[in-house]
Amino acid sequence: MSTINKNEKRGRPKKDSESLSRAKIIEMSKVILSNEKKGLSIRNLALHLKVDPMAIYHYFKNKDALLEAVCMSYLSRIYRPKISNNWELEIKKLVISYIEILRDTPLLIDTLVSMGSKSQGPATLFEEQFIIATSNCLTKTQLQSAIHFLADFMHGFSLGFKYLLPKEREDYQKGLKGSLNLYMLALSALIEK
Repeated sequence: MSTINKNEKRGRPKKDSESLSRAKIIEMSKVILSNEKKGLSIRNLALHLKVDPMAIYHYFKNKDALLEAVCMSYLSRIYRPKISNNWELEIKKLVISYIEILRDTPLLIDTLVSMGSKSQGPATLFEEQFIIATSNCLTKTQLQSAIHFLADFMHGFSLGFKYLLPKEREDYQKGLKGSLNLYMLALSALIEK
């Protein structure tokens, strides 16, 4: 256990220390989420970074703020739709990219679900991309319903995928295309009204 100099504020990183930064904390959090089954705790993160747990709070107000930053870092890889006449293809690319991110990091779906409404960053990012993909042709009520239904579907699919045996995953992924096509038929009926 490290000792703390009484003249220093607890948790405040040293000015000349290049060992800790917001980016380093996010990257180590991602390593932990990718490799461990327990999830992310500030204490475990600090242990991996070899810092006092309070040092992390210098960069993030609380654990929820850290989790949101980590989720946003993962979601930076999400497909960015283009305004197009082929909105169906743009939405499919958006959905598949989101599900692939969740599939590649199994604890990410648990993290997103546990955060719920505490974090608006990931939801806002997805909503912005969805609006671009649909070329802003849904009413506000239709848009909210379409996004909520799609979010529940993507999260449910990702949770289900996480618990499948490897030999079951291929058939499950084939089911994604059929379900997505059914969603598109319903969305198309709304857009063409």
